[in-house]
Amino acid sequence: HVDNEFLEKLVEEMRRVKIIVKGHERRIKTLEERLSQYEAPVDDLDD
Repeated sequence: HVDNEFLEKLVEEMRRVKIIVKGHERRIKTLEERLSQYEAPVDDLDD
């Protein structure tokens, strides 16, 4: 028997984290664009 309440909490937590991650990804993109104005792109961050 799977605990539905536990699953719902898990899904809700995943949703929250995904939203936070999306925000960070946007911030990273913004910072990378600002950085690229001053120097060549930093490719080794993608490892």
